[in-house]
Amino acid sequence: MLLAGGVIAGVAGWVAVADIRRAAAIRTSPLWGWGLRLTPRGWLWNVSGLDAVEFEMTNGSRFAVGTDEPRALIAALQRGGVTV
Repeated sequence: MLLAGGVIAGVAGWVAVADIRRAAAIRTSPLWGWGLRLTPRGWLWNVSGLDAVEFEMTNGSRFAVGTDEPRALIAALQRGGVTV
């Protein structure tokens, strides 16, 4: 995942930072597994572990991205102007 110039690039494509209403560190369920999954909270992209950052978009949709460093990702998003 790359945060640059107000755009987040990741596996799922591009997300404009302006389209993110809020982001929060979450703990996923082991039952949700790894890979691309549709969970009760929306889509999850996860390759390992249970830590993730959940994004709520201005259109109301939600998705989460697994990360080993949720605090670092949240800090980068805050520097980019995202509400956490």
